[in-house]
Amino acid sequence: MEARKILALVASPRKGGNTDTLTLSLLKSANEKGAITEVVYLVNKTIKPCTQCEYCHQDISNKCPIIDDFNMIVEKMINADIVVFATPIWWSSMHSLLKLLLDRCYSLVDKNWDNFKLQGKGFVIIACQTQKNLNLYVNPLVKEFEAYQDWLKFKVIGSLVASAAGKGEVANNEEIMDKAVKLGETLAQWKF
Repeated sequence: MEARKILALVASPRKGGNTDTLTLSLLKSANEKGAITEVVYLVNKTIKPCTQCEYCHQDISNKCPIIDDFNMIVEKMINADIVVFATPIWWSSMHSLLKLLLDRCYSLVDKNWDNFKLQGKGFVIIACQTQKNLNLYVNPLVKEFEAYQDWLKFKVIGSLVASAAGKGEVANNEEIMDKAVKLGETLAQWKF
């Protein structure tokens, strides 16, 4: 079997934080099982908001005309087998860096709202919040991604959701850290 290519898009602006800790644990585990992994920290990239100019639906390439780092990130997403979306919860939702990226993914469907350029990919959602009740924000975020998988023909393989407040605190949660390792092992062998 060919090595799985896993791309993690980390929306947390805080390296070494809870989202980053879970992401790196998952990737390390997958890498140890033969996967090829890469991390892109969105805080280090420039992603402008979608202007809904519709150029992407007029041009056969579906390429966004906005000049920033989005098209480079999309190429990495297209070349990956699995894309990990990792975000802290800020103000009850995903971090704005991830939202900007996802809004620009509007350009990845054709004008008839099909032929999604990431169809056949596996997705993993990593989300951390400070609140103890995971049903407040992180679990609904996972459900939001799952709601689109049949229509856009991708698969949410799994998720890592946690409650942790202090920087890197999630590393003390043996249950979620063990889940990160096991999910990483699963990703290394995953096929759509």
